[in-house]
Amino acid sequence: MNVVHAEWELRNLGVVCFEVTVEQTDSFESVHAAIASLNVQYLVVRVPCGCSEILDRLQGLGLRVVETVFRCEHNGRFPLTSPQIRLLSACAAQRMSDSDLECLKNEISDGMFTDDRVSNDAVFEKVSSRDRYWNWVRDEISRGGSVYTVSYNTETIGFFCLSPKSGNRASVCLSGLYSKHRRSGIGYVPHCLGVQTAIDNGASRVITTVSANNSAALALHMQLQHRIIQSWYTLVLHRPLLESNIE
Repeated sequence: MNVVHAEWELRNLGVVCFEVTVEQTDSFESVHAAIASLNVQYLVVRVPCGCSEILDRLQGLGLRVVETVFRCEHNGRFPLTSPQIRLLSACAAQRMSDSDLECLKNEISDGMFTDDRVSNDAVFEKVSSRDRYWNWVRDEISRGGSVYTVSYNTETIGFFCLSPKSGNRASVCLSGLYSKHRRSGIGYVPHCLGVQTAIDNGASRVITTVSANNSAALALHMQLQHRIIQSWYTLVLHRPLLESNIE
């Protein structure tokens, strides 16, 4: 089990948050003891798929399941059709300039991401979720990650963000189309270019993470034959802080 004080969520959401990641070998009793000791407003618990007893008993404590998440990997050999290959070859990715980043910030502020657990949580305002994504991009840059703009001919159509490479693995942590191009059938372009760029930078396997709440992104992962390497349920609980324990 891994317990992390998600300090960044105080900045993003204005709440004290802890994230608990359960392992297959953990018992419910150990998980219960860990979360009972936390003075937290927003509790996030990730339970591996298959740990049905822990999942059921946590719900009995008032936690609710808000999403199922899949971690996937790919080697960059995509099963694309000839028209898809032609379109992809006409697109390009390049590191974002400051003006590109400002454009991305505006796209995120306009509601680029709407299917995550925070966006769908009535406790949080929509603007908090949008700020959270922009802060995520900034954090990735500060950790050595890189953000790319994706263009078709001379028009910007989307973006992707790469986390710093670890060994032979890299991660496309975010990608998406800009508002003008959504529902156009080209959502695979930023995704594929992100994976290809990571491989060009030396990775042999590229990691992506997708929530089942985002049915379009999940379908894209399946269409492009990503291999699922991990899956989990995310449960959350909102509760007041114990004032006597506030530091």
